[in-house]
Amino acid sequence: MKKSALLIFALTLVAFSFNSAQAQVAVDLEIRNQRVEGTDFKFDVYLNGTTPSDVLYLGNADFVLTYANGNFSSPTLTLEASSNTFVNSNATAPTSYESNISPTIGTGANANKLIINVNQPFFGTQPAFNTLVPEIDNSTATHRLGTFVISGIQDPSVFPDLQWVTGGSGVVTKVFTLDNSTFFSTRTTETANDPTLTTQPTTQQSALTVSAVTETSITLTWPGDGNGSNLLILAKEAGAVDADPADGLVYAADAAFASGDQIGNTGNYVVYNGSGTTVTVTGLTANTVYHFATYDYNGANGQTENYNTTSPATVSSSTHSAEPTQASALAVTGVTNNTMSLSWTDNGADSTIIVVRQASAVAAT
Repeated sequence: MKKSALLIFALTLVAFSFNSAQAQVAVDLEIRNQRVEGTDFKFDVYLNGTTPSDVLYLGNADFVLTYANGNFSSPTLTLEASSNTFVNSNATAPTSYESNISPTIGTGANANKLIINVNQPFFGTQPAFNTLVPEIDNSTATHRLGTFVISGIQDPSVFPDLQWVTGGSGVVTKVFTLDNSTFFSTRTTETANDPTLTTQPTTQQSALTVSAVTETSITLTWPGDGNGSNLLILAKEAGAVDADPADGLVYAADAAFASGDQIGNTGNYVVYNGSGTTVTVTGLTANTVYHFATYDYNGANGQTENYNTTSPATVSSSTHSAEPTQASALAVTGVTNNTMSLSWTDNGADSTIIVVRQASAVAAT
């Protein structure tokens, strides 16, 4: 009979006694990919076995976290559909595992806490165990419990401050070995990793420059002399950038204006996120002023980002006016020895230029 280890997590609500002589295995809990989408705040929970030789399996669990609840209005906590990336011991996705996960916001003694309850699937045989129960080893790619969504965020620039609730002795786990339907407990050690900000850069970019302009695009360049590992650029139409990125969050950039993440709700869009020194922002409106601001930062994964929001480099520029439709129906009347009259149909341009050449056709524009 194949032996499998079944892992049960509990934060603050359950405690177990273990025989100290038994072997130890280790598990990490992580929060990643914190981000804001509209009025929703999203984050991913990952479970990772930290000892390569130990393969564990997820059973019953209660994951409990605190958060900056004062920045939310009438919040709810939900699981985003199809956001698990678990596999079972057969290397396939556990059947309908989302139905085993119940997220909620606590009440009473657990008021304003995020509670993610995992109900162990029922299994009576080894083949059922192999199909239904998620495997936990040290491969991050297959260990996402899910993407969780808190609704009703008020200010997207406020640090979400997610923290595991671990009690006085930390996260408690319990591992079982399945052998002919007999369970034996094994002691575990574990680490609940709160999102911890890395060191903030001390130097911003010294300048942000407009190097090319068309009707619908503006090219920006910068010297790369900030000391952050990466740079984020915000763009806003018709007014100065008036929102800053929030520490601990990851932002999706798109050089097509208004297609990347919006920070705040006043039209500040992320148009660049990387380590280069130039970007061409597209999708702009002709004859319109756009404002830009740069933010050096360190960190990654929607987990450790620390943005320098002090005195970012800024620049503004107007796009070119749209090319007008040419005047039409040019006609010559009233010709004399030294004069002639010209007339045409104006197609709405601000001005019209007429070029005349003697004896041959106009050859320049």
